[in-house]
Amino acid sequence: MHVRPRYGTGSVGWSCALSMHAKAAKARGHPFRHLTSIAKISPGRTFRCITQKRSASVDSNSVRSSADDGTPPFRIRFTSDDVPFKGNPRMGQGIRLELKDWHTTYGIHMQDELAPYLGSVDRSAAPNSFSKIGGEQEAYDPDLYEDDAMHGIDAMATAEELDALDPSHRILRTGDLVEIPQLEASKDPLVGVFVRRLGTDNALSQFITLNGKWIHTRQTTVQFVVPNFVGSEIVERLIPHLPYRASEEYLAQSTFFDLSVPRHLSAPIISKLVNFTNEAQDIYRQHAVRLDRAHETLAHEHDLKFGTLIQIARKLLGRPTDVPVSNQEQFATRLALIRAGFAFGFDHRHHRITGFVHIRSKAQVKMVDKVRDWIRQFRDEVAMQKPGSDPLLMKFKSRGGKLIQTFAQKAKKVILESRKDREPTELGNIGPSKKKFPFGPDESIIKYDTKSTGTWTDDEQEIIRFMEAWSCVRAFKRQPTIESQPPLLLQATGLYEGYELRERLGFVFLQEIGVMVPWENRARYDENLLIPSAQHSRPLEQLMSRLENGAADPKKMGLITDDILAPIRQDYGDLPVFCIDKAGAVEIDDGISLESVASDEHWVHVHIANPTAFMNKDSPIARMARHMTETIYMPERAYTMLPNWAARRTFSLGLDRPCLTFSAKLDNNGKMLDYKITAGTVRDVHQLDPSEVDKVLQTGGATAQKMRALIVGTPPPPEVPAKSQTKAEHLSSAKKQALIKLHALARARFGVRSAFSGISLAAVDQDIKVWDKSYKAGLGWSGPSRMVVKRAFGDPTIQLMTSDFSTDLDLTGRMDSNMMVRECMLLACEIGSKWCHDRGIPNIYRGSLRGVSGSKETATQYYRRVLEPMMQRRNGVVPFHMLNSYLNRSNPSTLTLEPLPHEQLGMTHFSKVTSPLRRYGDMVTHWQIQAALLEEHRRGISLVGGKGRDLLPFSATSLQQMMLTLRAREDRIKRAKRAGIAFWTQQLFFRAHYFGEMELPATLTAYISQPTPTGRGQVAIIKEYGVSAEMINPNLDYFPEAKLGDEWEVAIDKVDVYAARTIVKALRLIKRADDEVD
Repeated sequence: MHVRPRYGTGSVGWSCALSMHAKAAKARGHPFRHLTSIAKISPGRTFRCITQKRSASVDSNSVRSSADDGTPPFRIRFTSDDVPFKGNPRMGQGIRLELKDWHTTYGIHMQDELAPYLGSVDRSAAPNSFSKIGGEQEAYDPDLYEDDAMHGIDAMATAEELDALDPSHRILRTGDLVEIPQLEASKDPLVGVFVRRLGTDNALSQFITLNGKWIHTRQTTVQFVVPNFVGSEIVERLIPHLPYRASEEYLAQSTFFDLSVPRHLSAPIISKLVNFTNEAQDIYRQHAVRLDRAHETLAHEHDLKFGTLIQIARKLLGRPTDVPVSNQEQFATRLALIRAGFAFGFDHRHHRITGFVHIRSKAQVKMVDKVRDWIRQFRDEVAMQKPGSDPLLMKFKSRGGKLIQTFAQKAKKVILESRKDREPTELGNIGPSKKKFPFGPDESIIKYDTKSTGTWTDDEQEIIRFMEAWSCVRAFKRQPTIESQPPLLLQATGLYEGYELRERLGFVFLQEIGVMVPWENRARYDENLLIPSAQHSRPLEQLMSRLENGAADPKKMGLITDDILAPIRQDYGDLPVFCIDKAGAVEIDDGISLESVASDEHWVHVHIANPTAFMNKDSPIARMARHMTETIYMPERAYTMLPNWAARRTFSLGLDRPCLTFSAKLDNNGKMLDYKITAGTVRDVHQLDPSEVDKVLQTGGATAQKMRALIVGTPPPPEVPAKSQTKAEHLSSAKKQALIKLHALARARFGVRSAFSGISLAAVDQDIKVWDKSYKAGLGWSGPSRMVVKRAFGDPTIQLMTSDFSTDLDLTGRMDSNMMVRECMLLACEIGSKWCHDRGIPNIYRGSLRGVSGSKETATQYYRRVLEPMMQRRNGVVPFHMLNSYLNRSNPSTLTLEPLPHEQLGMTHFSKVTSPLRRYGDMVTHWQIQAALLEEHRRGISLVGGKGRDLLPFSATSLQQMMLTLRAREDRIKRAKRAGIAFWTQQLFFRAHYFGEMELPATLTAYISQPTPTGRGQVAIIKEYGVSAEMINPNLDYFPEAKLGDEWEVAIDKVDVYAARTIVKALRLIKRADDEVD
């Protein structure tokens, strides 16, 4: 630790000290190029340093530190003659230009030059999350390290259109009141009004705050909205006085000039904001006793609970259900929840839409308070001892001090034993085991030891849970009074000197003391994901246990019923049904078949598994499905929406299984002539691997990418083909011809979608698998071991199947079996959507919000003007990075109760119906359809025109409520799946790069694939492996600026397992992109 220097001239102020050091660095031949805001003194002027009570001129003597720590001296100059500034051609042209020249000449790396005095600065720890003028407040940005799908807008749809199409207010409107959280969670949030979004290439939006200042931050930062708070015409008057982009020059001017909006224009807005906050504070004061005790009132003793903001406000403020809760009352309630800190949790990405609040159990809150108190007692007693004393050898009087000391002593012993086999790192993961084991017939390549390792007491288990909440779940994020405590525990062991004591090191600590296995995937512990097995909610665990125990006789246990569609099922007899999926797939959702009517007309049938015919919407299985929303696939295991026995053995499509069939009559050009939905039973079912179908279609060899395996660990066992799979050579000639015709019709359907600018966004071909046993991919269960120290010897085998990344993107997609399946599934989704709409059945539709893209040119116009001609010239491909230009012009997708055209798919009607075994939204539509089918059968008439809609399981109102949570859950699950793949990819590169388990080239090629409006680094794809990475922005003193579409030669800088990302550094620019666009 550096000793703060004492200066020979007396008590010199910091701004003067910094200026002195700037000149000293200049004298040593290290001129500054940038100047931080802490020192603002021009060298071209004589200056005086301000002391406590008087000002003292600084002479030209050297000022040295009295500490013998090698700190360099400040050498002072006090006239402009000492710097080459007078000859600058801008002298005499105004103070702003002079200041800008000073800044350009002297201002770089001030933080680095001051490191001997102030210590190193971690720039990544304090990102500039938003731009602002004036004030000391900063906003928390939940999307800082996540991609944001919402981009800016200039030409929005009208307010009336948005209110109809976006009733959940996902899209902010000009004049909305917004609440923006501060960096510290327990502080009262900022209140402001939304002004506008800032262009298609910028994820930021503009707001005017209560103090009359503007800020730029992401829309996802906003946590609470009062729609249409101020008339849009009042807000639009401010726009001529607001910057579109906050450039460095603009922000520099704000230091010297008042760049706020003129007060006479902002006054009406500020006045309304002040009145709103005053009214909310009055409500808070009136109900302070109940609001300040919100957690005590709402929480369960042991279980995690949930509630919406409206429900909580009614409970705390005593409002009956028939009395609406005002916006001011909602805001007052939010203040109470925010001020309660850790007691309440929010999904910051989706809370504004869903309003859901996590109410943590009283036991968990007491645990945190108790462990904090123990750490405080320990810290206080250590502070009374002689500096440098070893806390593990002290005698503590307090109970907390003794507990922490004993825990640290035991942890130290366990950690030292662990380090004999595994090395610690600062990357969120300990190294691989020095012991390796081969695969045996029934044996794992991982051996566990829990007998000779030690146990943890009940109090020590509380400390472990505290560390889990900090490092694994990150439940203390933005709560510095709690966040500051866990590092003291790490410090107490004495084994982490020189390490950065942050959450990632806490996760390493949990691995070293045997609580977490060294390959634990943190994504599954996400509190907002709420996987039942993650131990967040006891009721969920109990429901999961009940469902798993129902495998023997689910009917007897009341989990499923008889088939309610049995009376109306059509027997498809010997019609061949092709289920095309990868070998090893266990949940077969769909199959396709063909019936020819004439030479140019054909019925294409898409047969979908039909679990909803055997359960009602309120059954235990349906309740779990509603909670899970989707099956969450991760390389180590699948967290299924339905119990395994239901999804795999009972309802999976196969021989003599029930189905719901979506049928379309097509001509040879792909035009839909007719459509219908039928309940049926399939008999002649063929399960085919896509590669076998490609053999029949003769499309596999020319277009398939050459795959290769990247492997760390024991070589994986050979893959055993599933016995149920049909080989291409076993198909009859007639069945092969049916597949060939289905493929031709699918190509024609893609042509129909392309006419409406529909594209194919096929993902990069890569597949990651992990093994600990030879007979199946995936890992055995590994939850936290809190009672006993669990040592793991050996590591999972990881295999990444990948290929070279092509910078050419095929928007037509490869015309293989995958295209055929995709087009058939989209056809079924269109049929389901149209069939429901014809009958006025309340349904969840998916489409694009019109006029919200932020571009004056629509995605369709851009496709026609740029992409389509380019595809014709380049055989269907375009540069990969140009996809961003198309997506920036695309309107965001949404869920609605009315059909909306879907821009990217090129469809007018779209509802998901093809995966009811793994998506709850599909189940909902199936319930609606089967109820309508039964009613049509009972009455003997079609319900087209809206007859009989009152007999359906879900009303429009219930679906409207459901859509709020459904979209949020789908987004969270999508991110969790990506995080799981990224985690295991980083595990592979971590073991390869640092521990030599696989040879990697010294340099790689990084392709800049996405724009990065935050400026932290460049999103890149490593061309050799097709995996994502973050490229550190190149130093502009030596390299050109990185641009979209660039290819750079790079080297791996860090494999960060905790954040699941590989960071690379630029070595040289290989080539720039050629967009071929005028």
